[in-house]
Amino acid sequence: MCTSMTVRMFADRHGWPLEKVEVKVTEFTGPGRHLPESLEVFLNLYGPHLTEHQRQRLWKVAESCPVKQMLLGKMPLGIHTTFPIDTNVTEDNV
Repeated sequence: MCTSMTVRMFADRHGWPLEKVEVKVTEFTGPGRHLPESLEVFLNLYGPHLTEHQRQRLWKVAESCPVKQMLLGKMPLGIHTTFPIDTNVTEDNV
């Protein structure tokens, strides 16, 4: 999902005729392991009017998605999410 959003936002920002982004991820996990040893990402870009330059650039942009960078160890501090404290929120009104 991160890859498709990264590619989509880049194409939209540049006004490129990207119609659809398809991302399929296959994980390879060894016997007895709980975490994948590797991930294979298949990326397909749909848009008959995309130029070869645009396709190449979008493939490169896909490599820079923040989650992928973190998984590769390029974001050593990770991602931290902060939620506002709202005393009016209860389980009944969520």
